[in-house]
Amino acid sequence: LNGLGTIAAQQGRFEEAKDHFQRSIEIAREVEDKHREANGLNNLARACGLEGSYEEAITYQEAAADIYQAIDDTNGLAACYHNLGEVAREQGDLDAAEEYLEDAGSIRQQANHTRRMYRSIHSLGVVELERGNYETAREHLREALEKFREFDEQRREAACLLRLGGLAMDTGDLTTSRQHTEDAVECCRAANAQDV
Repeated sequence: LNGLGTIAAQQGRFEEAKDHFQRSIEIAREVEDKHREANGLNNLARACGLEGSYEEAITYQEAAADIYQAIDDTNGLAACYHNLGEVAREQGDLDAAEEYLEDAGSIRQQANHTRRMYRSIHSLGVVELERGNYETAREHLREALEKFREFDEQRREAACLLRLGGLAMDTGDLTTSRQHTEDAVECCRAANAQDV
């Protein structure tokens, strides 16, 4: 059910996605599977966030975080903090976003979840970009870009390049902006991605 919900959410069918996630949560509770319950809550929160229902997203994300913490699932807890950071950023609360994303990155670093740690670094770069702290944003985004290339994560590489291209445009460096944008297009083609 979580898989069906994820596909529905990616296609913008949020009510269908939420129904699948709710049912997944109910089943997990019936069989007393805390890990699957937390996963369902996390997925439900993400679907709510994607559709712009931020308060619901926060409620479900916090519930998932509580369970992940209780069962000592650091990966799940870090994912919740990362997602809470993204919701806070969408709501314009950049201080809260930074705090959640730093917590997520720290947990991921301690747990040696290197790939996921750089997702948090990328998101911190976006927060700094939105604050207008271009140099700090550039540092975070370049660091994440280097690792995404190393890990061969072309979709994330493309997203990072697009952010760097936007930053270059905002600071008047049109040549670099164009190069980053062209590189991002190539990454998308290589990854067969159209939705970066």
